[in-house]
Amino acid sequence: MGLGLLGAIALGVGVGLPVGAIAIEPMMVRGGLAIELVQGNQDSKKAEADRLLERGIQEFRVSQFREALQSWETALGLYRELGNRQGEAASLGNLGVAYFSLGQYERAIDSYNQSLTLAREAGDHQGEASSLGNLGLAYFFLGQYERAIDFHSQYRTLAREIGDRRGEAKSLGNLGIAYDSLGQYERAIELHHQSLEIKREIGDRQGEANSLGNLGSAYYSLNQYERAIDSYNQSLTLAREIGDRRGEASSLNNLGNAYRSLGQYERAIVQFREALALNREIKSRYGERITLANLGRSFREIGQTDTALALFKQAVNVTESIREDNTRLDQSSQQSYADVIADDYRELADLLLTQGRALEAQEVLDLLAVQEIRDYNQNTRSVVRASG
Repeated sequence: MGLGLLGAIALGVGVGLPVGAIAIEPMMVRGGLAIELVQGNQDSKKAEADRLLERGIQEFRVSQFREALQSWETALGLYRELGNRQGEAASLGNLGVAYFSLGQYERAIDSYNQSLTLAREAGDHQGEASSLGNLGLAYFFLGQYERAIDFHSQYRTLAREIGDRRGEAKSLGNLGIAYDSLGQYERAIELHHQSLEIKREIGDRQGEANSLGNLGSAYYSLNQYERAIDSYNQSLTLAREIGDRRGEASSLNNLGNAYRSLGQYERAIVQFREALALNREIKSRYGERITLANLGRSFREIGQTDTALALFKQAVNVTESIREDNTRLDQSSQQSYADVIADDYRELADLLLTQGRALEAQEVLDLLAVQEIRDYNQNTRSVVRASG
């Protein structure tokens, strides 16, 4: 029920931190739970809903996220007409992951919460676990790491209760990245090793690639760059073998960060450029934002300020487009996300200041304010200008 995110995000926030892979697995309605309908018209309607659900999955897998949204929204309407709660919950979970992939976190969270409610009402523990994990990832991306840990801990407990080894491995990996983001690196490494062990036992190669990437990110956080590079290279090899473009982009970006930290800027730039092309190909706004900023840092460090400035502007523009899709989030979530992205804005402002463009620099910093504060500041300026 719903789409199960397979763990493994080593989020790239701030200067030099890595970005990991999101492995997404669309799910169809599980036959054992679907309501059996006997009337011909209802049979036809359910068949159409199932077809749309499957079509959305295929569209999603080739990064046609908006097309997938349309397919799943239509399927959702049909399942609701039929009173098919299983199909309704699956559609909602799928919609949540599509919104998540588009950076529309508020809509993703709303869809996940609806899917979670339906799963609990139906006693569908697998669907409940999937929704809990997805909620944890959404809050993680918003910088609410403690809240993410709570959801992933619930996910782990439930996965163990129902004997879902794959789900347990995913939850362990997601807990690891949350603890990494809180600076608890040794704990993160322990969790990633546990996750990796299970994934290898069950033959989950994509999960294995994700865990290797996340281990690399934890080693990176400890400044163990050579060890991080070894893990990233293993992750990259696996991602390419299984055709995981998102994982490949993540590994390339992570390698770029490691080489940049070692002062190998030209080598880093090569990795970042490959990652950027892939992120644009798969339409990952999140990955594009991170990689643009990392490229900007690399060019700044080799003295190409104008190129760095252009790249940071692109990164901020992509980020602003994501924020515009999330203006209805509560102020706490908006502020935590602003904290996540702040370094990119500050570095752009700093570059502008070095060129004597103080007014533009201030405008960039003003963008960091959450929407309510931004509106207040704009209104205040309007009053001041009017009174003058």
